[in-house]
Amino acid sequence: MRLNVLKLATVVLAVGSLLVPWVSSALFLSDGENFIYNLSFDYSPICYHVAFTDFRNSTLENGEHMYYYPPLVFPADIMFLAAVGRVPQGYDLASILAGIYGFSVCFVVVGLLATSIWQYSTEKVFVTSFCLLSLGTFFTLLSKIVRYKMSFDSWIIASQATATSFGTEEIFFTNSILPGVGFFLAILSVLFLVASYQSPKYVDLPIKLDVEIVHRLRKPWPAVPERERLLTIFLITFFVAWVHFLIALFPHWV
Repeated sequence: MRLNVLKLATVVLAVGSLLVPWVSSALFLSDGENFIYNLSFDYSPICYHVAFTDFRNSTLENGEHMYYYPPLVFPADIMFLAAVGRVPQGYDLASILAGIYGFSVCFVVVGLLATSIWQYSTEKVFVTSFCLLSLGTFFTLLSKIVRYKMSFDSWIIASQATATSFGTEEIFFTNSILPGVGFFLAILSVLFLVASYQSPKYVDLPIKLDVEIVHRLRKPWPAVPERERLLTIFLITFFVAWVHFLIALFPHWV
């Protein structure tokens, strides 16, 4: 069995980038006397983590960690919002932008598997995968920055209200924002995707897939006309997105 290790590296890096933060930031707010807020944000495509510490009158009032798991279901989420007549708000749009990357990663995985069967469609699938993964990386980083900006503005307004309740009118704050490991893994996955097409590196594995069920699964795919293969990959990816969407909604139904 021959394996293109650069394809495998592309999948590992792309999937791994979903699990770790793309943007890490910290926000410190205080009126210098009565209250102190300290927050840290970690945004990855599948999880938002916020750590919050609240000191008031030199006493720890609150310290907690919050996690939020947005479903990576683009474009199923857009169709659902349209079906229920809901107008997407700022946070919805940020999640949709991040979902584009989740969709692109799924497309790349399906596309790389498909090109091992459809040798003559490799170039078309590669170009589409490269465009989707590159745009998804850009939009995901943008969505994380937008989400942080909205959170930052909300906390500034809340802190100004708190300062007024203490009889003061001014607050001071410091904030920082840095790209995280996830963003660099995504960039590397794009580079490895290009390398897997331009300069494939094969290794021979001492494994023989002489299994009847594998042959039966592979048999129908070469019969798909070449002009329909890219559409087939999109439909499979879209089906996976819908399955993930239904799984994400399931806890709300029970």
